Amino acid sequence: MAVIFRTKTMNTRKMFGSILRYKFKEYRDLNLKTDVPLLADVFENFRDLCLKNYDLDSCWYCTAPGLVWDASLKKNWCSTRVVKGPRYVTDD
Repeated sequence: MAVIFRTKTMNTRKMFGSILRYKFKEYRDLNLKTDVPLLADVFENFRDLCLKNYDLDSCWYCTAPGLVWDASLKKNWCSTRVVKGPRYVTDD
């Protein structure tokens, strides 16, 4: 177990040693070049999945709960009605 810990520690030191050679601007640019395309690809796959399965475009929703709510209503074929008037309101 000590050998595994030493190996992980040595690998971590090598990784951080190579990162620390960069200036912050170079590190930020490298991070943007690698992370942004990956995040864009994940989001496009999620958007395609939502369009295919639920016929909903995730770009039109500000939050995930709104998308989940509409997807569950669409999948379960539920309809909602607008509450009008005080007779539907109950006091607890």
